[in-house]
Amino acid sequence: MLVFLENSVLRILQNGVLAEPLAGKLSTQRLYVLAEDLAVRGISPEALIEGIEVIDYAGLLALTVKHPLIQSWS
Repeated sequence: MLVFLENSVLRILQNGVLAEPLAGKLSTQRLYVLAEDLAVRGISPEALIEGIEVIDYAGLLALTVKHPLIQSWS
């Protein structure tokens, strides 16, 4: 499971350089993005790689509770 936050949302666009590798990960991994981070940057969910799930803060909290081991990269 991977959650894209803040400026990392700029890397998950359909026309981005990571589109193909990340699309390949969707067969074995769940990828999420925080809706608020998309909105702040003026990115619509339709612009994302197909299959990435858009979640809100409540969804992020639920994932955090479900997966207690968290690693963060800046």
